[in-house]
Amino acid sequence: MRLEEAEALLKGKKPGQQNLEAAHLRLSIMETSNNERSQINALKNFISLSETVSQSLDKSRVQVIRTLYELDEIQEENTNLKKVTRLQAEKLNLNKQRNYLFGALAGLLFLLSISLFLLYAKRIRYQRRLEKLATTDSLTRFFNRGKTLELLDAQINNLAQNGHDFCVAMLDIDFFKMINDKYGHKVGDDALRLFSKVAREHFTDNVLMGRLGGEEFLFIFDKISLKEALASLDVFRCSLKETSQDELSNEIKLTFSAGLMAISTSQSVTSVLENTDIALYQAKESGRGKTVIFNCL
Repeated sequence: MRLEEAEALLKGKKPGQQNLEAAHLRLSIMETSNNERSQINALKNFISLSETVSQSLDKSRVQVIRTLYELDEIQEENTNLKKVTRLQAEKLNLNKQRNYLFGALAGLLFLLSISLFLLYAKRIRYQRRLEKLATTDSLTRFFNRGKTLELLDAQINNLAQNGHDFCVAMLDIDFFKMINDKYGHKVGDDALRLFSKVAREHFTDNVLMGRLGGEEFLFIFDKISLKEALASLDVFRCSLKETSQDELSNEIKLTFSAGLMAISTSQSVTSVLENTDIALYQAKESGRGKTVIFNCL
């Protein structure tokens, strides 16, 4: 019965420890018999089965070792992957921080540039305002005496370069002292303002207008002939007379006398002022309210 049990275990089973035990059992049973042939066959079968089981176990051990090694490799790869992922995350975080710093720095530089530009523009406006205050008569908004003489000197120096003559007129408001004495200095200031207002409305940009002091003015006519300058002064005189009656008083007929000269050769500023002043004096002596042209003897 034990032999039949062992034979049953050996049939249809994959070689394993249980088969090996069944083969050992059959070998033990055969050793008690007197059949040598059966004993030898049982021994061969046991030895073959032992080798098969041993090889199977060896393969299993190799497979287990290989599996364990692969698992170690996978775990190591996962560890390395985690490290790489962590490094990439840290790198991304650093890039974000760097981009944020760059953005903040760029914003600060932009704000600084805007601030510097605004300060520069403000400084330029301030400088222009100071220059205007330093070169402009506050009452008439004409050029003041210093700037007027500077412009006249530049015009004379550029005479040869410009290639054309220019004219200069010295103007003096008639009976201005009487207006101050009779109507007060406020009306006198209003008369000066009106004089400058009508002059700016009448003359073009080619005429530079400056106040020498008091009620005396100097006009520089650039690219305008002597004849045109004379006609322009006469029209200005008529317009000033009519406007003064409307805006100042019906009793005030604001007029001016003028000395006019053409400049075609280089000469000093002092010489020009003296010559135009001579012509202005002649206009006053001959009845005022007119323009006299200076004639060089």
